[in-house]
Amino acid sequence: NTNLNQNRRSISSPLYKDFKYFIQRLAIKIETHFVQNAMREAKNDYIMIVSDFYREYLYKPSNYLKGIICSNFPTPEEKQLAYMLSMELNIPVCQYKGIIEQNTEIIIDSSNNQIIMNPSAEVSEDFKSKISQRQDSNIMYDPSLIAPGYKVYASTANVNEIDSIASNDIYSGICVYKTECSFAANRGTPKLEEAFEEYLEVFRRSNGKEIFINLPDFRKEMTIEEMNGESIDRYSFLGNLYTFDTWLKAIAKAVEITGVDVKIAIPQIRIDNEFDFFKNTIEVFFEEQGLSIPKVGILIETETAMENFEEYPLFDFTIIALDNLIEEYSEPSEYLDRYRDVSKEKFLELLLLNLRDIHRYYMSLKGRTRHIVMGRCLKNQGILQRIYGMGFTEISVPINNISDVIPQLSTSLLKVKKHFSRHNMKEKKKLEEKM
Repeated sequence: NTNLNQNRRSISSPLYKDFKYFIQRLAIKIETHFVQNAMREAKNDYIMIVSDFYREYLYKPSNYLKGIICSNFPTPEEKQLAYMLSMELNIPVCQYKGIIEQNTEIIIDSSNNQIIMNPSAEVSEDFKSKISQRQDSNIMYDPSLIAPGYKVYASTANVNEIDSIASNDIYSGICVYKTECSFAANRGTPKLEEAFEEYLEVFRRSNGKEIFINLPDFRKEMTIEEMNGESIDRYSFLGNLYTFDTWLKAIAKAVEITGVDVKIAIPQIRIDNEFDFFKNTIEVFFEEQGLSIPKVGILIETETAMENFEEYPLFDFTIIALDNLIEEYSEPSEYLDRYRDVSKEKFLELLLLNLRDIHRYYMSLKGRTRHIVMGRCLKNQGILQRIYGMGFTEISVPINNISDVIPQLSTSLLKVKKHFSRHNMKEKKKLEEKM
């Protein structure tokens, strides 16, 4: 009995748990290493079918990877992260526990988290049509759809989608390139050389277009092991200097080689002195490297930032992250995550007054601080029309949602013009009556 109790104590000891965790992580590293090598050797489009999903499969994904089907997720948190990375990288991930025979035709319906095996010709054609609409690299949109003075940007986290943005005249640039995704898919801070290669590729492929890149927007559900689920703020920054030093060095090194005029957005700003801390840190770092100081702005994505924007110092630019704001403003009883479609009514209820005040404030400032509205919810024509109606002229949407937005652009702008035309006619008539 004494020996048995001693064995039980040793199995439950922190040292044993650490050793067990190390062995598990080593096994995952070995397995994902061989799988990633096989993925890199592929020269044709493929769907990956695996028993267990590991986030590393989505680290620097091949351009030929068109989807992942897995039987299991290690934890509920890993499942949530898989679907988030899937949405940001535009690579569908789906769970299926059945048997898939050889030579089976498969469609991954990521919207409903299901696969369709041996679909009918009608269903197959329908999905092919939807897929072709979303393959924006093959669609050259007419830039005349955008009225003079208006700009459209695309956001992405996938290097392989940069060519599509760079070659399409409808885009003014990238806003934003989401850097936290590659960190999260790697499960930790990448090696400096790996991070540098990623940003060098982004900058080179951008073809001179404007680039906004964000400081990694870590949060509980999109994190790395070093952060322990912490959100990004000055304290987590100082507590994880290796991570952010690696990020800054990689960005600076890529800027030095390409000469790109990158703009850096700081996420999750809450208290007014946080921005000065991040801005000063970035400026000092770039000065020490002998590089020009980049423009630094913020992502408005917290309720605190939305309510207290007038108290903050002046920024070089502001990006209003609608999807994250809708998620933060929603009631616990009706939680709206940033990937869910939101109705015009719900959007207006949550954000309309604050957005109107933000636009008026930034337009009233000397020099007029740039403010870009970003979000997948802009594919809702009612929301897009209200954004334009309030006077915003710069928007950004995820590249995999642009095909939903393009048909709405000219319609929304036309309706806004008609509205202001009618308003001006009424004002003119009132003036004539007074005279």
